[in-house]
Amino acid sequence: MKKLLSLAAVLGLVLCAGNAYAEPVSVKMSLGSCPIGHPLLKAAENFNTWIQEKSGGKYTIALLPSGTIGNFDTVFQGVQMGSVPIAVETTSNLSTFFPTLSVLDLPYLFKSDEQAVTFLKSDFFRQTMRDMEKKHPGIVMFGANSTGFRYVSSRAQYKTLADLQGKKDRVSGNRLHMLSIKALGMNPTPTAAAEILSSLQQRVIDSVDCEIFWPSTARLFDVAKYYLKIDAIPVFYATFASKAWLKKLPEADRAMFEEGLKWYVEESDRIVASELTQVIAFLESQGCVVSEMSDEDKAAAAAKTADLGDSLRAEQKTYLEAVKKALQAQK
Repeated sequence: MKKLLSLAAVLGLVLCAGNAYAEPVSVKMSLGSCPIGHPLLKAAENFNTWIQEKSGGKYTIALLPSGTIGNFDTVFQGVQMGSVPIAVETTSNLSTFFPTLSVLDLPYLFKSDEQAVTFLKSDFFRQTMRDMEKKHPGIVMFGANSTGFRYVSSRAQYKTLADLQGKKDRVSGNRLHMLSIKALGMNPTPTAAAEILSSLQQRVIDSVDCEIFWPSTARLFDVAKYYLKIDAIPVFYATFASKAWLKKLPEADRAMFEEGLKWYVEESDRIVASELTQVIAFLESQGCVVSEMSDEDKAAAAAKTADLGDSLRAEQKTYLEAVKKALQAQK
């Protein structure tokens, strides 16, 4: 009997040791084009810590920034199929799958950073995310973040709207982004994100309009020393997960991840807000000049782009009017 008890004790210790040293389950999280040091990546690092603590080490998050696993369309399809559990992507890129989201890229639709952040937390935008889930049932939306308005980042210094005229500005493949840049008087030049730095160096493009965090984290400041705030187009990121992957999780683990992803969206807001002034100070410490276009020029720029809504499809025009009403209701 003693031998049996001893054997049971040994087996128990072996099993405990096996559990203690078992490899955690790695969960892939794509961060789109966010480079190392980006606020949303920092929030994801904190999310990884949160998941490890909540799960007792059962799970760990494999963070995949800077397009590690492919373009946004590849990632989106991977989320739908379940091969990519979690993803963070700009609404501009997601408009390929949800055309109404293009409306959010209209210049001067949002009057301030605060208005944009509030909009993304509104019941109206929550309904937009539910509509996205209905259109693509393989995804689950958890929220969205704003990283502020795009800055015109350039090799030469631009101060006024007149300075921007005719300049070759890098744009994404988003149709409305190209139309917006053209309406501002610039020459839209489609360029892959990975080629932006070399294109600036080789003078293929004169500038790139991007969120203020991107130049510091992607070392754009090595070439582009000037940053002009024109308050035209904000950058929004959406966080979503694979419904197929969530369904495969044990119920308690699924609830944990759902709670954690909502926490991640809130954490992203916190880090973005805390680092907005820091990133400008950092760029200036690297010899960069950060300036802002005058209110008069902003008004002139808004007038130049005011008719862009006419180029929208009927469904998008309907959504635009709904967005305008939602923004008015925030006041």
